[in-house]
Amino acid sequence: MKRVQADAILNRPLALSLGRAGILKREIEASGVLAFFDDNDGWFSGAPVWRSGNVAAIGIGGVLLAGKGSFYPYVTCYGDIRESFDEALADDTVQAIVLAINSPGGMVSELFDLADHIYASRSKKPIVAILADEAYSAGYALASSAQTITVPRTGGSGSIGVIMMHTDLTKALSDAGIAVTVFRYGEHKAELNSVEPLTDGARERAQADIDRIGEMFIDLVARNRGLAPDAIRDMKAETFLGEDGVKLGLADAVMSPDAALEDLRANLT
Repeated sequence: MKRVQADAILNRPLALSLGRAGILKREIEASGVLAFFDDNDGWFSGAPVWRSGNVAAIGIGGVLLAGKGSFYPYVTCYGDIRESFDEALADDTVQAIVLAINSPGGMVSELFDLADHIYASRSKKPIVAILADEAYSAGYALASSAQTITVPRTGGSGSIGVIMMHTDLTKALSDAGIAVTVFRYGEHKAELNSVEPLTDGARERAQADIDRIGEMFIDLVARNRGLAPDAIRDMKAETFLGEDGVKLGLADAVMSPDAALEDLRANLT
């Protein structure tokens, strides 16, 4: 069994839908780690590539993390996605690339560079995002970098926002009779740790970082989808079901994954 450390999630900016973020936070606080079954239990790892004739489909599923070499179900790493994407891009037998996405989002680290790379590759080959179900937050950032997006009628898009979670354990420690002394060099060193209450300054600095990253996210989606930044801000990181996302310009058509793939293949020259 392999594990994802808690510091990959807590006290870091996340482009992750709120429901999944809350679940991850509770599980981490309970155990300190997230545990997943490995490949021996039948789950795929990395960002697998499936071929359908001259189309390469890259699987992007579950929580998205920085780095590469993931062997966990419900987790895909940005480095693995880029490696699979670049291989498909360089393969002359591949005429189009599908980002097959079912993800609630994930880490901000490495996200924007990968999204920019996909966007910049549009001129080389057709790149389409086919949502198997949902593409929220970081998952939507990647989907928006493709030329077109299809979403199932019961699938979802959106959650264009950023979240960061901080756990304050000071009362629990005090109730347990535990006193923690923090020694630091540098006034702001480790100011988001869980054994001290947040200062007003720490809270303001953390919010400023989240606001800055949130504006980067809005600018990325506005460029990728040709939408007005204010229109995206007005969505307030809401998620949208099927046709509702299409009406707002977050997706191009409501289609099942199978129908979307057949439509793509039929329109390739």
